[in-house]
Amino acid sequence: MQPQVRAAAPRSTVIGGVRAFLAVVPMSLVVFGFVLDSGGELGLRIYAFLLLCLLTARHFRRLHLSAQEVLWWTLPVGLLLPSLLIALWKSVALGNIIIWIVPVVMFPLILAAARSTSITAEHFINGGLLFACLVIALFFGRLNAIEPLIAVHEFLSERSAGFFNQKETFFDEAMPVVYFQGTLNLLTCAILAISRKRYLTYVVASFALLIAPSRFGFTLAIVFGLLFLALSIRKRAIFWLVVGASCVLGAVFFQVLPDTFREIFSSGSDGSKTRWLHAESVYDLFEMKPYAFLFGDGPGTSFFSRGFNDMTDNIEVSQLEMLRKFGLPFSLFITGFFVWLCRRLFLADEAGLALALAAHYLVALSNPVLFSLPATFMAAVAIIALQKRTSSTCHASSPSS
Repeated sequence: MQPQVRAAAPRSTVIGGVRAFLAVVPMSLVVFGFVLDSGGELGLRIYAFLLLCLLTARHFRRLHLSAQEVLWWTLPVGLLLPSLLIALWKSVALGNIIIWIVPVVMFPLILAAARSTSITAEHFINGGLLFACLVIALFFGRLNAIEPLIAVHEFLSERSAGFFNQKETFFDEAMPVVYFQGTLNLLTCAILAISRKRYLTYVVASFALLIAPSRFGFTLAIVFGLLFLALSIRKRAIFWLVVGASCVLGAVFFQVLPDTFREIFSSGSDGSKTRWLHAESVYDLFEMKPYAFLFGDGPGTSFFSRGFNDMTDNIEVSQLEMLRKFGLPFSLFITGFFVWLCRRLFLADEAGLALALAAHYLVALSNPVLFSLPATFMAAVAIIALQKRTSSTCHASSPSS
């Protein structure tokens, strides 16, 4: 009689399924939590952080940082110190200072945690996809007067989690606005998705940007998506065909687009004028306080911006706000870090991650997303992917014994 061994197969399948679930879903939920509650108004960010700590504890032995990574972290922290001292000298509340430096201070912890939990671009894509589905559901829920989703819409508005008002010139009636503080992270999700051939996810994320609405974010999603496809094509004739088709599609998009969708791009306040007035106000500040150009005016401090015609502690142009808060040396370091990392990723055949980082830096010209925990996560994912590529290249090129 032959022994029966078939019972072991289902058990191994179940164990494999549980491991696959634990490898993908929890980290995707962490990313989703940080993106959804980018500003911390909903109280979900702390739960995402606790889940990250639990996941990291499972792999505590793999938690480490190299001496080079610690050195790279101490340099920007050192460049932050003058602006921190200025803020303390101005009697800015410690809590108001901390919220602006958390993404930099927590970077080594997030990098070590991301490495120990083997976070990848897939986790970022999955978290972004969940977020995009939420944006779309809330949009059509408000549009079709679905009571439970309207209640969620109003709750988010009360908690100041973003912009959840309405525009009066869409479909000949009020058009819902579902604009979270972390909405522009959908751009990163879209570009990473198309680089991983997850085309449906790219469409969903781009559509969420369109209806949120984010004109600049949606435009960059289309441009960078086409750019990645062009870079993926080796033959020159096909390359120029894609470029030409992109130009034709762009012309058609802005000229023949149905009025209902064109309204998304044309309605509302003149954002470019507001941002220009922000820039002029920052220049005026540097004229009044020359030291602020070098050392910053301090995190948590306020200044008068003609863009808002009021005092504010944060403006939409992230690069200018970084310069105002932290000064020139720190701003040059962060910009140089983005350029260096994008270049290294391109050379390591990680064009998708490089384009995602470049797009994130560009979209920060229209929204304050440069200093955020999702951006810190994205940088950690890029560094880990770069290190893996470099390590595999070194092993492949080393002579066999």
